[in-house]
Amino acid sequence: MDRAVSEPATDRPARVVTDALGVAALALLAYLVLGQSTVYGDGFNFLLGSRGVVYHHPSHPCYLPLAAALRALALPLSLTHYEGTLLLSQLGTAVGVGLGVAALRLAGLGRVDAWIAAVWIAMTPAVAFFATVVEVHGAFYAFAGAAWLATVALLRRPTAARAVIVGLSSAAASLVHASGVILPAPLLALTLAARWPGAERSTRWRLVRLTLLAGATHGGSYALGVFTVRKLGVEADPQVAAGFVSNMASLIPRDVTRYAQVAWEEWLWPFALLSIAWVPALLQPVWRARAFGMLAATTVYVLAAAIVLGLGPERGAYLLPLAWPAAWLAVAGLPRPLALLGLAASAVLAVQAIRAHDAPEVPAEFAAGVREIAGSRPPFLLIGELSDIEACFVGLPDVTYLFLIETALLVHAAQPAGWAALDGHLQGLHTRGHALLLTHSANARLRSPQLQREFPGSGVVLRQLEQAYRFEPVAARGFVGLELVPR
Repeated sequence: MDRAVSEPATDRPARVVTDALGVAALALLAYLVLGQSTVYGDGFNFLLGSRGVVYHHPSHPCYLPLAAALRALALPLSLTHYEGTLLLSQLGTAVGVGLGVAALRLAGLGRVDAWIAAVWIAMTPAVAFFATVVEVHGAFYAFAGAAWLATVALLRRPTAARAVIVGLSSAAASLVHASGVILPAPLLALTLAARWPGAERSTRWRLVRLTLLAGATHGGSYALGVFTVRKLGVEADPQVAAGFVSNMASLIPRDVTRYAQVAWEEWLWPFALLSIAWVPALLQPVWRARAFGMLAATTVYVLAAAIVLGLGPERGAYLLPLAWPAAWLAVAGLPRPLALLGLAASAVLAVQAIRAHDAPEVPAEFAAGVREIAGSRPPFLLIGELSDIEACFVGLPDVTYLFLIETALLVHAAQPAGWAALDGHLQGLHTRGHALLLTHSANARLRSPQLQREFPGSGVVLRQLEQAYRFEPVAARGFVGLELVPR
């Protein structure tokens, strides 16, 4: 008997649960150690949105409520706002890895091989990267992991109830991140590929009916979920989410080389070496059908990514669910020593990718400089770059700030009342003893002729500030800027 299917998980369910918890705990520990202090991509918007700044992202309606709930539960840990939000990525991915090992055991992998596959998933560069930054994909991974576990359960025993659970779990994932709307396609393709060969006609028709049932459940429960979160006051728009599938025809690449580029940027390199380690399974009769299902799933995701990612690479974010079946086939199809070597190589690449990205633009001493200049006074920062926001969230969690470029737009739209409101706010802060500090980047941006052409309000704000306040140069450690003192 093949070593990969020699120890059925159904014999020892308690051990499967123990394995899942153990792998999740180890993954969480690794992600806590590797947690980044550099914000990535939409992380800026999610952080600002979680602090009450108006931020519209209706295609991922459940992410911010999940982050708020976890921060509330983690209050006894005295985490900063940034750390609490980052914890959702770390914990969500760890849970996804834990559910993955349970699915792998249920799929028939022996205990040792399931652990190897799970650790390989956890330390695949793309998975580890999104576990260590503030982004929605880490939270999504837990829900996608539940959908993967439900799919494997359907694969082992195809029933209507299990098909419904696949649809429900993938719909839940879609409410966390809109890419979940395409999740049933590759999951059910793998199920059909695993069960179709050699099956009787009646069994095949049953598989088709169950696949349709899972898809219908997914669509119906997703629509119900959107309706529910709207009633709860959470912004959600299913049409925006559906754009991942049907509303982006104008972005379909006409150049076939674009698909090859996406395959490299979003799959082959971010998931190295897992992205190719499953291919030998194509040569083995016992795994060939599943491997062709994996090939179909990869093709679906690469095509979808080529359409969605019109604005640039995303480090494999949209292909994260493929790590589970890829690891399953890689460990099943490779000799164990080669699988361990592949795991080790992936882990090295993951750590390198995290370290290369985790390099904040603002020096670590920025926070210490702000506190030194302010002394016993509470500081209030006027900032102008995303890197300043990052420095505030990571190093100055208790310090309030104003993003001047956004403020300039509001002031320009509401003159003269807009400036009066801003000046009254700053004067009130100064009266209450705050140190009003303008960062070097904010000052430079306000004086930029290009910015003043793009945002006319920036020139208005600069002139009004110079008339109402003295700009006194200050510098300490990593902070360079100006202190605003009322004239």
